[in-house]
Amino acid sequence: MRVGSHRVRIGLAAFFSALVVIGFAFAGMAGYTRRASIQAGIDTLRPLAEDIARDYEGPQSIKELKRGLPKDVAVAIYQVSERLFQWGDVTIPYDAGTEERTFDDEEWITARFERNHVRFLVGRSWKRENHSQRIFLYTLTAFWIPLAGFVGLAAYAAAAGMFRSLETLTRQAAALSAAVRGVHLDGSDDNEIQALSTELNGMLDRIWSEVGRRDRLVADIAHDLRTPLTIIRGRLETLLLKNQLDAAASRSVRIAVDETERLSGLLELILESGETKVLSPPPIELEPLVISTAGRWEDQLPNLTVSTTPASASITVSEITRLMDNLLDNARRFAPTGSRVKLELREDPDGVILAVSDAGPGIALEDRERIFDRFVRLEDSRNRGTGGFGLGLAVCREIARARGGDITITESDAGGAKFTVRLPSVG
Repeated sequence: MRVGSHRVRIGLAAFFSALVVIGFAFAGMAGYTRRASIQAGIDTLRPLAEDIARDYEGPQSIKELKRGLPKDVAVAIYQVSERLFQWGDVTIPYDAGTEERTFDDEEWITARFERNHVRFLVGRSWKRENHSQRIFLYTLTAFWIPLAGFVGLAAYAAAAGMFRSLETLTRQAAALSAAVRGVHLDGSDDNEIQALSTELNGMLDRIWSEVGRRDRLVADIAHDLRTPLTIIRGRLETLLLKNQLDAAASRSVRIAVDETERLSGLLELILESGETKVLSPPPIELEPLVISTAGRWEDQLPNLTVSTTPASASITVSEITRLMDNLLDNARRFAPTGSRVKLELREDPDGVILAVSDAGPGIALEDRERIFDRFVRLEDSRNRGTGGFGLGLAVCREIARARGGDITITESDAGGAKFTVRLPSVG
């Protein structure tokens, strides 16, 4: 549970708000109950004071008056400030009124009635009722924090339900790839989340529509360029075969042939990078493909070592072949001639691992993400001799991410670059 998450913030806000509101409510309830109880006790004593005043006929009637008094009350009769009669456990002072008071460290309630300049005061101990009030207050206090906690948990649960739908949309959006089109976000039964997913799906459709138009335009241009490039290359190769050129002209024509080959390769990479991927290809065994692909590179990479274990992943044959070809070609172009290049395939708890390591110059930390952008060529590789266009690694990342994986760069054991492709395992 992260404190910074919105659901926790909502839960904490609800808890503290409930703590304050319930606290004030309980305090008001306890105060009102106490005042109502005291008032009820006083209302009971007032008629008794009136009855005593009615039965009192002067000092001569005190003896008769004592016989009719309840044992749990105290009575005092004053004429002006002179006490004429006292009964009970406490002495009620002359200035006592209809109120709650403390006598001898004990709480009492009193009622007063006056007639013919004679003041009749009646009191009753409030100790037992006050004890009950304290128990009631302690009970409210005991329920105060748990009840506020319940409100906070209820708010957290409600917020969690709402944000769970948002998190589902977030995971689905994170798994989307421009290379895998036509995938939509699944909404929930919640109307607001469903409306959001509908709007996002509409936005995705518009984006993919624009991307599709762009890719079709690029593909059309690339296809249209193939024919003139093929014709130009054929004419140039014909000139070389006739062997009618001098050395300088022959060298220029060979350079032109090489450049047309480079342009043809660039067109192929552009077409590959814009291809729409199969949404869910069936799992295939990778070990035979890795071994056969490595065999095609033996002439260009004589020191290529291959280490494989059985592994399978949901990817097409053309995708895994293109991915390995691009990584091995990258090692061929940048690793020193005759140095060792290692191709490794294995399966571990994290999924399928396909790694290519070389002993080249390596890639600086600050460039290890940028190098996967299209048409990015690092400073050391910007000479025509490398033969790179800055698309091969971008295609590799697109393939890996389209299949739920990724590709990263670290330093190899030989000090060069190590490209590690991780794909979800299906074994």
